[in-house]
Amino acid sequence: MNNLALAYRAAGKLDQALPLLEETLKLRKAKLGPEHPDTLGTMNNLAWAFRHLTSLSEAAAQALGKHKGELILRGLTSLSDAAAQALGKHKGKLHLEGLTSLSDAAAQALAQHEGSLYLSYEAGKAVERARKRLAKQK
Repeated sequence: MNNLALAYRAAGKLDQALPLLEETLKLRKAKLGPEHPDTLGTMNNLAWAFRHLTSLSEAAAQALGKHKGELILRGLTSLSDAAAQALGKHKGKLHLEGLTSLSDAAAQALAQHEGSLYLSYEAGKAVERARKRLAKQK
């Protein structure tokens, strides 16, 4: 599974590599332990993939939306409405500082995020406007 993820990574398909790397990490931690070199190598591969991610498929966003704790996607430059919907369900800190613009639907999805949300100025303004619209609807 790790080798397939690395092949996706090499092909520039990080959105397909991420779920495989996360599953590999989970299995290796359980079987080999958190300090095993193979487990640490998978952690490194996952960190590299997060760092170089510039777009996010809906499937990858679904997997990331279930992630617990802080999620940092600083290189992300675009976000589909479906991906924003999935990430809006993430609990905890969410860093999406590379986004320069959001559609209204994506902004509305992120406006429902319950944890700390870190965005670029432009994307932050879009989410702020969406939160005001949501508050008026209530």
